[in-house]
Amino acid sequence: MGRTSALNALIRVNRRHEVCGNLWRTIPPQLATGVAASARHKCGLDSLQSIRTLQTARVLSNKGTTMLTKTRRVVTGHDEQRKSVFVSDGIPARCVAFETLPGLEFVELWATEDVPKIPGGSDLTTAMSSFIPKAGGTRFRIVRFPSAPEMSGNIANGFDPDAFRREYDSKIPGLADAHEAGDHSMHATSTIDYGIVLSGEIDLELDDGAEVHLAAGDCIVQKGTRHAWRSRSPEPCVVAFIMVGALDESK
Repeated sequence: MGRTSALNALIRVNRRHEVCGNLWRTIPPQLATGVAASARHKCGLDSLQSIRTLQTARVLSNKGTTMLTKTRRVVTGHDEQRKSVFVSDGIPARCVAFETLPGLEFVELWATEDVPKIPGGSDLTTAMSSFIPKAGGTRFRIVRFPSAPEMSGNIANGFDPDAFRREYDSKIPGLADAHEAGDHSMHATSTIDYGIVLSGEIDLELDDGAEVHLAAGDCIVQKGTRHAWRSRSPEPCVVAFIMVGALDESK
């Protein structure tokens, strides 16, 4: 086969996969499992692509999302022969958006309890009862903080702090309990937190109003300190967090 013929054949295959991927996005989650085998046969999708499109179909049921349908998570592991393999490739299973505060989003990428074991280790994000890890555990997430204009729009549309607190409590268990009643943004957890600002800008506030301004590329190491995230930028801010459960010797 000549170079031109091979290139045309590759384009046809890519177009077919693109069409099939778009078709999957229209399938309701409750029907996705039933048509999986047929779709794989007709579209020529391998098992990894099928996993990814199934996850996409499930997460697209969320309303008002922006980051939730864009985050790709690739998980590796081992097969029975201890060969390294790709276990999954797609949108994380636990993504949280808020009806009472549009623009605030959590994407839970991975979670472990106690000391992780290899091989093994399944996705605990959907089953975890707390967004804060206990000592030795971890949480890996991405948070999108709404921009100042988005917050102004939410306030203009009748933002209800009490309704938001109730929704936050129900959707972010554990972490919600750490937030203070007087200033819901202020909180402290018994964790060592590693933060990486992926995009945008944000202010980190500590006790006595001490603040530092952070921008894309900046990193934070937070050692169980009381703090709040203040988004005052015209653009939303996206931050990746890794929380490591710690023993709090001050208690």
